[in-house]
Amino acid sequence: MIMLYSLATYAHNPNKVGLSKMINTMLSPIPGFPRRRPDIVSQSVPRETLLYDPVADAVHVLNQTASVVWELCDGQHDLSDMAAYLRKHFTVAGDDDVIEDVQAVVEIFSKEKLLSSG
Repeated sequence: MIMLYSLATYAHNPNKVGLSKMINTMLSPIPGFPRRRPDIVSQSVPRETLLYDPVADAVHVLNQTASVVWELCDGQHDLSDMAAYLRKHFTVAGDDDVIEDVQAVVEIFSKEKLLSSG
């Protein structure tokens, strides 16, 4: 199975959000065509993308594949589109369920309230 994300959350105020948060289970509904919140600040650095959420005062760190999923959360791509893009641009074993991995990443984005609700 490919690792689509390595998502760590860091906050300026450690009382607001833990220093590092690992997310294992997500039950948030995913919109059909996920869209990034427009107020999230994104900065690419070598092999990672940093997302700053001004509402939560938190920084999220995404690996390369999670960064691609983040960029595809533009309201124009559904999970199938995202999975197809990853299969085309990354080396993926034939039996890996990429859409399931994409769904897990988008659920993290949703749970962390990084996506627009409407």
